[in-house]
Formats: sequence, C-alpha cells, structure tokens
Amino acid sequence: MMSQKVLKNIQYLRVAQDEKLFDLEGALRKLLGIAQTVNSTQIEQYGFVYRIQYRKLDFILKESQGNTPEVKKGLVLHIAYGIKDEHMRTMNNNVPAENDAGGSTPPPNGQSFLTKEAFVYISTHHVLFVGSGLRHEAVSSYLNKLNNQYYPANTGTISKTDFSFKPVANFDKLSLIQQYGAKKLHLNASAYQLSLENIDQPEESSGLVAQFKQLGRIFKKAIGPEPTDEEINAAQDINVCLALSLEGNTRAAIEAQEFISAQAELIAESDEIDSGFYIETQKGDKIRPTDIRLSKPIRIKRYEQTNALNQSEVFDSMRLYFQELERDNLTES
Repeated sequence: MMSQKVLKNIQYLRVAQDEKLFDLEGALRKLLGIAQTVNSTQIEQYGFVYRIQYRKLDFILKESQGNTPEVKKGLVLHIAYGIKDEHMRTMNNNVPAENDAGGSTPPPNGQSFLTKEAFVYISTHHVLFVGSGLRHEAVSSYLNKLNNQYYPANTGTISKTDFSFKPVANFDKLSLIQQYGAKKLHLNASAYQLSLENIDQPEESSGLVAQFKQLGRIFKKAIGPEPTDEEINAAQDINVCLALSLEGNTRAAIEAQEFISAQAELIAESDEIDSGFYIETQKGDKIRPTDIRLSKPIRIKRYEQTNALNQSEVFDSMRLYFQELERDNLTES
C-alpha cells in the first residue's frame, strides 16, 4: 500500500514574556528534569488530555561530516491530545444496502485515541511549530499550565512563566502592502472562528484590529468558556462578512489610502486575528495574515494507517528549515 502524504506548514515563532524574548528552552529543560515521565506531563480537563508524548533533549541540528563534529542544538517535543475513553465512529466495509447504520469502536484497553497533535522544535526563544489539529496558542497555553502546575512546590528549580508564541514577519510579503498600498480589507469568518482568536491578550490594539477583537469577545461570551457541541455548531453557522474597500483605487483621497494601508499593515502583522482575512493591494495581490508570517510548506507521510504524522519526517523537516533560517540570517532578533 502506498504511503499517503499530507501538506503541513512549519511556522517560525519566537517566545515572548512581557514583550521581551524568553528562553523557553532553558525553562523547559528545568521543568522536564522534574516531569520525567509522560504521566507527569499530562493535564486533564473535562475529559480532554494534553501531554508530552515524546521528547528529545539533545536534538542533533547538524550531522557530523568528516572532521566536523555533530551540532546539538535545542530540543523537540511531540504534544498529544486525546479524549479519555472516547469511541470512534465506524462504517462497515461491505454494505449491500441503501444505508449503513455504522457503529462505534472503543480504544484498546487502557488506551485513548490520539485525535490531535503538534510537533515543536525549541532553541532558546526560537520555535518551529507543526500542528495537526492543534494551534500554537493551545500548545503554549498547555506548556504554561504544565509549568505553573509544578511551580508552587519547586520555586527553587523552576520559575513561574506566562509566555506566548509570536509569529515572525515575512518582510517580502509585508513590503507588497508598503510598496503598492491596500485596496481592500476583507473578513469572512464564522462566529466560532472569531471566538477562538487570541483576543484576550492585555496588549493594546488599535483601529480595525481592536474592532474585530471586540467582535470576537462578544461571540466568546455568547458561546461560553466550555461550549457544548450544539453551541459550537450554532456558532459555526453564523458567518461574519465585513469589508473595507477603496473603490476609487488610486484616485481615492490620499488620507483614505494612507488609512487603509496602515490598517492593512496592523492586521497583517497582528497575531491576534487570523481567521477569514485577506488584504488586496492596489496591484491586485491578495495577502492573508498567515502569508505574512515566516513558514514553509512540507509534505509528510502519515503514521502507518492513521491520520497521525510521521514523527521522524516532521523533525527532519524542522531541522532543515532551521538551518535555512540561520543561513539567511532570519533568526536574528
């Protein structure tokens, strides 16, 4: 049977605490020195389980060649997510009938199905991230919770942290907005997507970013902190479409052109709003905020006969991408 491959993105992020770069690698090495087993990294809430499924603390960035020794730099983690005792819906393979009632199957005894995952490479404050069902906001939240769970009893070994992952700008894309100016800002997202955005950060926003964050807060309050499946489905059916456009193109007033271009740059560089946005330049280029962030598409084999990603291929791709970033001086802060 041929191995299927799926398309994923490696995102380049930096770790920040109080708007300053934060050595997450150093903090995690202290934490994982205490939390030495998979069990000790498990956080369970409402039946959802996060944990570090795999760790490698002496990650080899460059293999040895001739007289050049290998270079060990950073660490890698495989973050797993599942729901305890959840059954998987099944369908019958041979159905000589109009309909198939299907069924369900439980996980093997003492196990749970892994339904989402993320792979993380960390070197000081640099992070490469590949998610399969998990966003980087969820992973940083999990790592914060894990660290702070151990903090009260181990203040001499680890410190309390509240950090976040910040995307790094791709200035080649950002320069398109700066060079040609923006013609249209367009939002088309579900209420549930907006409620998931990183809208509760304390830093101040301005202009349209602030307005869309406020919109997200409204939907978040309506959905609640622990939404039911029915609430999620209802919110996904509510679609929000908004657009700010300069129909006059280059004939529009200079002040209007400057305003919409400034707003476009704010949205493009913001890591607070992702869903459903695109920015159209006066030249006609369509740019999404995710295009502005440094990333690299990769094709990865699935693990055996599942939807999970092949771990070794992901980490190999991360190794090569970090070498590219260093070679191009893009890891310089």
